[in-house]
Amino acid sequence: MSLIGNTRVTAAEHLEHDAVVLAKRVTEAPNTYQKQWDWTSGNLDYEGTADQGIATSDAKWLIYKYTWSGSNPSTRKTAVNIAWDDRAGGTYT
Repeated sequence: MSLIGNTRVTAAEHLEHDAVVLAKRVTEAPNTYQKQWDWTSGNLDYEGTADQGIATSDAKWLIYKYTWSGSNPSTRKTAVNIAWDDRAGGTYT
């Protein structure tokens, strides 16, 4: 660990800092998720996320269930480890 001015630099910051050009190195992480959406009457009812390659029948999804008041979303509840295909009968908290 070293000092830059009066600030201590962490080990992680040393790894991402390029001292030659005095710049921070940024690396983009690949998107490894797939998404599903279920809309009715123009409103989003369900939004699901899972790792790419997970079948819609596998209970490995994170699903949000939305309720609406007119054209405004009023609640968003969550279910985890549920199949996208079973979203309508899931338990949301």
